[in-house]
Amino acid sequence: MQRPEKTGAKSTDTNRKGDYWEYHVALQAWKRGAEVFMNIGRTGKTDLVLEWQGKLLRVDVKPVSYTHLTL
Repeated sequence: MQRPEKTGAKSTDTNRKGDYWEYHVALQAWKRGAEVFMNIGRTGKTDLVLEWQGKLLRVDVKPVSYTHLTL
């Protein structure tokens, strides 16, 4: 008997964290009044293009992780 396939993103999807932060940045920029254009491919240096105050800004989103140290 075969086990049914599970649907949805797999934990092995290495792009999932980057996708989350790209959407987060896009939403925050949009909430602040920017026009937001998203790259629909996974190639290239630009994740988002923002139109803000008459300027076009190319954005490459990089998630940053840090460890909170308590002394």
